[in-house]
Amino acid sequence: MSDVNRNKLGILIVDDTPRNIQVVAGILNREGYSLFFATDGRKALELAGKRTFDLVLMDVMMPGLDGFETCAQLKRMPGYTDVPVIFLTAKTEPGSILKGFEVGGVDYVTKPFHSSELLSRVKAHLGIRALTKELQETNKVLEHRMDIVDRFVMMLSVNREGVITYASRAFCRAVDCDREELVGKNLRDPAHSDGQCRIIEDIYELVLKNGRFDGEIRSRTPNGTEHWFGVNVFYFAEDIKATEYKIIMEDITNRKIVEKQSITDDLTGLYNRRHFSRVFPEEIGRARRDSKILAFAMLDVDHFKLYNDTYGHVKGDEVLVGVAKALETVMKRSGDHCFRLGGEEFGAAYMSNSTENALAMAEKLRQAVEDLRIEHKENEAGPFVTISVGVHLVDFSTAPAFDEDSEAWYRNADKALYSAKHGGRNRVSIYCPEEILDSGGPSAPAELPADFGAFPGRQPTPGYHES
Repeated sequence: MSDVNRNKLGILIVDDTPRNIQVVAGILNREGYSLFFATDGRKALELAGKRTFDLVLMDVMMPGLDGFETCAQLKRMPGYTDVPVIFLTAKTEPGSILKGFEVGGVDYVTKPFHSSELLSRVKAHLGIRALTKELQETNKVLEHRMDIVDRFVMMLSVNREGVITYASRAFCRAVDCDREELVGKNLRDPAHSDGQCRIIEDIYELVLKNGRFDGEIRSRTPNGTEHWFGVNVFYFAEDIKATEYKIIMEDITNRKIVEKQSITDDLTGLYNRRHFSRVFPEEIGRARRDSKILAFAMLDVDHFKLYNDTYGHVKGDEVLVGVAKALETVMKRSGDHCFRLGGEEFGAAYMSNSTENALAMAEKLRQAVEDLRIEHKENEAGPFVTISVGVHLVDFSTAPAFDEDSEAWYRNADKALYSAKHGGRNRVSIYCPEEILDSGGPSAPAELPADFGAFPGRQPTPGYHES
């Protein structure tokens, strides 16, 4: 400890014998400390009320307030909880020493004492005092920073069992959940599917299946409002066995709104072909990583040119908008994507846990448009506006090596769409060759009847069956 620092350290010596004060002061003066004196307990407390000392040397046997009572009152004064008090005493009985510790003393030196012993103990406790103050200041800074994090950073802590151990105020605001609704609950709790807390379902997938993640996820509220979040899932420490995951999130919805303007179809509000080309490769990678079934469906409004010729282009635009909204009512999950690919052609990309569910989703899309019941007199497939659907899907749990780019998926779905139109329209046709699913080998042959299963819609009676 430098002389400059020592000059700033104040030591209070309390003893009713002036000669003892002189001896102690003589030892400490050589070290450059700032020394203060009191000959009884009350004067010591008066001095302590005017400034905070860094250490107190306290005689035990004094008239009036003895050293024990003076120390007890001193410890109750503001700023003195952590100030070390060393007792100077001739009493060496265990009971007397124990009482000194009970009232707040940290050490004792027996009289008569050696100067080296007294000085060593003073230096040791001043060093501890300095470290304590430094730690307290550091804690204040950390508390302030943690408060900033709590208020402005979306953060979750989750243990290995999936139980939420911490949720920042910023996260709770963003997902419209109270902290009490989250902390202590498991990510698998179905209650989280209500409200904006629905995003926790996606976080559950990221944490318990992938362990680590750095990217973006999309979530929807039950009313269909879209939210985007940048998400980073990581272990808090790299050099020890992790017991908790940390999830840092950022609401990037506004940025995505701006981005979406460049990748969105002006008429329908759906994503455009440019966005399909950008996002679909990511979906292929995600499906492969999660061993899911990925489906891409192309949808075409049946006899749309005849509709425009009969009802006019304004009505035709209204049909396209209506179709888009119908598709969005079905595609509400965070990983679902809808596109307007051009003209009367639309696209849908989604994941599924089974082939049956993937095909059922395609049928729901077809049915949603037919349920609009928009009159179309020139439609050979029915009295209303309908769509034909071509689907290409791959089960990456059985074909992890399957490797086709997004344009190949587009072409295969287009072939399936051609088959749906050729088979009578208003139906779902599937491009799903067994050799591709089993081996992850080359593309299917171009012989359409061998590669497709056709799933008609309501023609003329309701039903969904394989032909």
